[in-house]
Amino acid sequence: LLRLIEESVGRKQFDFFLKRYFSENAFKVMDTEAFVSYINKYLLDLQPNAKKKIRLKEWIYGPGIPDNCPKVKSKKFKAVDQAIVSFKKEYPLKNISTELWSSHEWLHFLRNLPKGMTINQLKRLDKAFKFTSSGNAELLNAWFLIAIPTDYPAIKKPLEDFLMSIGRRKFLEPLYKALYKKDTDRAKEIYSKARPNYHAVSRQTLDTIVL
Repeated sequence: LLRLIEESVGRKQFDFFLKRYFSENAFKVMDTEAFVSYINKYLLDLQPNAKKKIRLKEWIYGPGIPDNCPKVKSKKFKAVDQAIVSFKKEYPLKNISTELWSSHEWLHFLRNLPKGMTINQLKRLDKAFKFTSSGNAELLNAWFLIAIPTDYPAIKKPLEDFLMSIGRRKFLEPLYKALYKKDTDRAKEIYSKARPNYHAVSRQTLDTIVL
């Protein structure tokens, strides 16, 4: 929504509005109705055409994402998409330039790999990019979710270590679901050891999955 407003009214006017908004409302309470009134008065009412284009009421009170949502294009993600194509075509992975990739690009790569990969394909990826030994929890989580359904043997110990040491439900819930589906006994075994160290909220969610 903020990107749509900026594109519709122009960067200069949007910056001017933001500076005014923060200077006048710092450390004050702001609810939805007050914000709608404020942005209309000091920005959108001054540009009727932009206001009509934005459809603020639909964005705030309507269901889902309106169809005027800006289309974001990323040159970096486009390069990652090309790397995925190269992997599918079995080109040498050493030819993919990843030195400057951020965690966002790596996650985009992992989340858009083809479904149902073979163990040999996983080995190829792991050998090139060392996913199983990554120190990044987000990347490990994404990698484990890919590798669990294939029963990739290299993740067996690292996955257990991860589940024993990580407490965030955003990681635990999808991993236990995937592991329970693939190997129910192992999911229960790991969970019985890890459960005492999880937060009560996490245990409440995971109990419904594993127990």
